[in-house]
This record gives sequence, structure tokens and C-alpha cells, in this order.
Amino acid sequence: MKTYAGGVALASIERSGFIEGRHHGSVVVLSATGDVIASAGDVVGPIFPRSS
Repeated sequence: MKTYAGGVALASIERSGFIEGRHHGSVVVLSATGDVIASAGDVVGPIFPRSS
């Protein structure tokens, strides 16, 4: 299995002043016409969406 390394820290969980956990991923914000407004992480790589 390959490990995905293209994500960036998007959210951190802090407890008593210490980072307890981090959620990594990629995000892109598009305009109504499809132009990229903002992005972070690997936004051009393939994704494999699934229900959970």
C-alpha cells in the first residue's frame, strides 16, 4: 500500500496547551466559474472518494 504524503495540516486538536492530534488533507476553493481562488496540499493528484 502506498502512503499519501501530499497533504498538509488542515486542523489541529489542542488539549491543555498541547497538540493532541492533527488532520491532514488537501483543499481547493473554486469560484463560480471554476477558477482556483485558494489551495493547500496536493490539489492536482487523484482522489478516491468513498462513503463512510
